[in-house]
Amino acid sequence: MCAEYDALFEIGHACGHNVIAAAAVGAGVGATQVASELGFEILIAGTPAEETVVGRASHPSLQAGIKSGNALDGIVEAYLALRQLDLGPYEQCAGVITEGGKAPNVVPEIATASYYVRATTRVELESLWSR
Repeated sequence: MCAEYDALFEIGHACGHNVIAAAAVGAGVGATQVASELGFEILIAGTPAEETVVGRASHPSLQAGIKSGNALDGIVEAYLALRQLDLGPYEQCAGVITEGGKAPNVVPEIATASYYVRATTRVELESLWSR
């Protein structure tokens, strides 16, 4: 039996792993008597930190390769698109992700970025903004 008992950064036991662990231990203790009568052994494996893919198990969504569509994804896509702009020799478009979540296994409620554009003339700047 697998007893997951990790917690999410700054959230705690938000996805019920504390309940999963308690239920697994309770089921294991309850099944031990019947198992011993049948010649079986019950093993309970604790899996700390499974959400971070360093424990004994990993989250099923990670194993399945599921991609999310959250706020951070949009910021990252915008950042990558801006990096692909064909800029003139004196044009700049630079940005930084200022907020993208608190932990890699928690979907961020908000994601923010800060950008600036630079050009030597107003005409070049307006052209850059339009792209």
